[in-house]
Amino acid sequence: MKHEELISLLVSSHNPLSGDLGIGKQFDTAYQKLLASSPRSVRQDAEMIREKIHIDGAGWHSYKESHPYLSVLQDALWVDRKLHIIYRKETEQVERTVCPLGLVAKRSTWYLVAESGGELRTYRVSRIVEVVASEETFSRPAYFNLSQYWEESLIRFMQNLPKYQAQVKMTLTLMKRFERERFVQIIRRDQETCDDGRISADLEFNTLDSAADFILSCGAEIEVSSPQELRKRVAHAAQAIARLYE
Repeated sequence: MKHEELISLLVSSHNPLSGDLGIGKQFDTAYQKLLASSPRSVRQDAEMIREKIHIDGAGWHSYKESHPYLSVLQDALWVDRKLHIIYRKETEQVERTVCPLGLVAKRSTWYLVAESGGELRTYRVSRIVEVVASEETFSRPAYFNLSQYWEESLIRFMQNLPKYQAQVKMTLTLMKRFERERFVQIIRRDQETCDDGRISADLEFNTLDSAADFILSCGAEIEVSSPQELRKRVAHAAQAIARLYE
């Protein structure tokens, strides 16, 4: 076994998703059995890697979504059994009878992909408030490809997100931060700085509210040039903050 392959196994053994699926201990056992059956040189390499690389799989923030029905979804998935679910949407709870086709983990968030009413739908597992397994089974569609469906649904999701553009002037330090920011996209930027040392750029946010909140968090490092509604929103909020400290 190659050095890189050993490292990949070590990293995988600390993946919290195996615990979510209830197979964390089994994964560890399989890992130990694999090492035990490996040549002595491989075991020595594995021990050296453990001494020099430590994987802390926990994030800095302790929040983790609750998904008490994940095992029920799994069981139904293996045998193509229909499910009756109650799902919490943004403003209401709805009842659905679904045919589970797959589970997808994006980072630490689980999603159920299922067919309901003749359509493919995606349900966030943490929003499922009740599940009852039906006695009825279904025939899994031969055309369905889980990974292909997921990639296409991500593209549709990104395309359908609201977009709000703004022209700003910002410091070079802030520009570098924006280049790494997930929720702000730099559409255009000048190559030369302005007379005051700042850079003019066009940014894309999701909404007016998110743009104002984000720009306010940057303090005096950024100035809105347009649109006027955003410039006024930021100015009014900044004035209100200043009055608190007078």
